Amino acid sequence: MKMKKKILYLLWPFFLLSACQSLNEGVNDNPNDITIDAIEASAFLTGTELGNIQVQVGHLQRISALWTRQLIGFQSSYRSLDQYNITTAETNSTWNRAYHSVLSQLRVIQEKAASNPQLTAISKIIEAHSIGTMASLFGDIPYSEAAVQGIEGPTFDGQVAVRDQLISVLDEAIELLENLESELVIPQDIYFSGNVTKWIETAWTLKARYHLQMQEYSEAYLAALNGISVSENSLLYQPIDDANTDNKNLFWQLAAGSRAGDIGNLKGEEASYLLQMLSDTAAISRTHGKTREAARLAYYVIIDDDANANQGVAAAIQSMPMVPYGETLLILAAAATRTIDFEPG
Repeated sequence: MKMKKKILYLLWPFFLLSACQSLNEGVNDNPNDITIDAIEASAFLTGTELGNIQVQVGHLQRISALWTRQLIGFQSSYRSLDQYNITTAETNSTWNRAYHSVLSQLRVIQEKAASNPQLTAISKIIEAHSIGTMASLFGDIPYSEAAVQGIEGPTFDGQVAVRDQLISVLDEAIELLENLESELVIPQDIYFSGNVTKWIETAWTLKARYHLQMQEYSEAYLAALNGISVSENSLLYQPIDDANTDNKNLFWQLAAGSRAGDIGNLKGEEASYLLQMLSDTAAISRTHGKTREAARLAYYVIIDDDANANQGVAAAIQSMPMVPYGETLLILAAAATRTIDFEPG
């Protein structure tokens, strides 16, 4: 009997240790620490498209509008920008979005969706769109070594070299979409929901844009012939008509938020050069007796300190063009005039 008790005493620590191990198993695992492998490729798409919207029609678009006299910086940082005072801080967020929010995420999609040609093609077109805008804005940019693991300081590629690479990326995307066996609806695609025709036409218009920028007019004309064919196929940022969401026109958001009063194109008697050109009464008016510009003038007015007074380009749910049908027409006109004749242009 004593021997049995001794054996039980000896075994007791092992039972206790086993029970403790069972109770503590996985205690340090974080249930919220989801790995990339556990996420579907399509789940990355919406975020990249939102990031691309900021690249295309965000802060740097407003700066370009200041410098082309479409907008006026009335006060604060926009007043300084209006006077051509710019620092790197003004562009940091756009670089971050283009490379971190867009390109890096698109490369994850391309790796995970290798067997999904439709999603892969869409990711390539967004890549060409975002990086192409960066090359247009900044000239030489990192691309061939960008978003490559293990390279912390990617080299800067020349602007022309980047555009050549992007045209090849667009060709790859077009080929993938044209050879699809079936078209899927992709709800995570907040631009076109996966619509193949719209994505193909967008790719061709982007090709035309980049050929035109490189003064390759014949190639630009041929690409534009396949580009966006109707206004309904334009690539737009379309805000949501829902009072409970902040997804609104970006100009409207400025006038509705802390930037109210900082930027616009009409304050009292002060109007931007654009508005003066469209006005019948301004000294620099460019209107003509055969045309009526009143509607266009009203559309372009951005009132700086009353968001809800904006009913045109800065209305709360007014769409913002990123690759529009009108661009295709303008490329056709410019390229045809240079390569064929004035009449077709």
